[in-house]
Amino acid sequence: MSSAATTKAVRAHLKAAKEALAAGDPPAARAACGAALALDDRSYDALVFGGKAAFAGGDLTAALASYRAAAAVRGDHPAAWQGMAEAATAAGDLAAAAEALERLLGIAAAAEGVEGAAPIPPEKVLDWTIRSAAALMESGRWVEAGARWGKVLAWGCGDSMGERAVVLTEESRWAALAGAAECALSEDGVAAAAAGAAAAAAAATKAIVTPAEQHAVRVAAEMAHGALPNSTLENAVRAFLSQGAGGVALALFDPRLHGALLSRAVARLTAATGAAAAVDVLDEAEALVSMCGDGGGAVPRIVLAAALEAAAGLDLGLGAEEEGWEEQLGASHESRAESEVSLERRVAALLSHGTSAFPSVHDQDPTVAVAAAWLTLSSHGVGVGAGAAAGAGRSGRAANLPGSAAAAAALPPAARAVLLQALTRGDASSGVTTAASAAAAAAAPPPP
Repeated sequence: MSSAATTKAVRAHLKAAKEALAAGDPPAARAACGAALALDDRSYDALVFGGKAAFAGGDLTAALASYRAAAAVRGDHPAAWQGMAEAATAAGDLAAAAEALERLLGIAAAAEGVEGAAPIPPEKVLDWTIRSAAALMESGRWVEAGARWGKVLAWGCGDSMGERAVVLTEESRWAALAGAAECALSEDGVAAAAAGAAAAAAAATKAIVTPAEQHAVRVAAEMAHGALPNSTLENAVRAFLSQGAGGVALALFDPRLHGALLSRAVARLTAATGAAAAVDVLDEAEALVSMCGDGGGAVPRIVLAAALEAAAGLDLGLGAEEEGWEEQLGASHESRAESEVSLERRVAALLSHGTSAFPSVHDQDPTVAVAAAWLTLSSHGVGVGAGAAAGAGRSGRAANLPGSAAAAAALPPAARAVLLQALTRGDASSGVTTAASAAAAAAAPPPP
């Protein structure tokens, strides 16, 4: 058969394949493509149509094989790569999907500004970019995925792909903001886990430690990692929280994502010896409450532990001289007494946030029990309660002063005994003593 006759016959088979696909008959379409390939096994169109027919019939393996063969014939055309991305995604082959989408974006970039090149609609390029970011993210390639989400957000500014403005939908914009933040958090989480594992392994080589002790060492190392500067992470999370305020971003509260800045502030406080870090914790906790409300009941528990850490760091319940804290409050505070009252009010507001009833020292959660004791002492004239005098003293002074009548009235011996039991229970179960560290330990996998 002559070359012209072969080409004509191949086209006839491809027409039949197209009509069969349109009629919803994938087997007939595959048969027609097979006939075309029998005449020309390097027919790009026949290989692409063969992939479409196999995909329509549910044979993802055959579809991927046909698309790969087509891409091998002509790698600079998007049709085969589009089909491969679709089939690979359906098959759960994230690596193949990411590869195909990367090639599509490369084809689009190569066509930019080339005279005579077929232009690719910017809307399609944006779709490829979004899908590429999602595929990379699902593959755990956090750095690459984060960069791709950044390109998606650039489209919203009209300065991507030849500065052609494409308006992002609210859903796409939120997905990009959330994706960039999630990638930064996940990348940092991998590094934190590595630091924790290294610390636990080092502890095991130096002494005989129990699984619970190894668990505590790992959690402490992970928290120490969280105190390290990470502008990429914090900028991504702040962008997500600020630009997503009031929209889809807050529809579902995610403690890990929405509470990331507060968690890092608590980590810095744990590693610091200055009151400024404690004030940062209060700032982040108040910002979280302002933006997310009660977060479906999750926010109060998060801010309660953080507020107690801040109270300790600000000497609002612990002795500064004994704990090594330095008095470094901002110059805006006119006096130490006034700053204490103001800060105690802020702590009390956070401890009370989202609670329908006054917390009880009888609560099984030791963090709640401590919060209840702190609020009880504060409400008895040692800081923030009704009728409390400015600079009347810290709650810790009332609690620790031997023979204090105010302490006995605010926290009777029976309640004090219950509180001590709760603290002992908390120490035994977590292996750590601070509220935020206990919360972190509770979130981490339990020791075997």
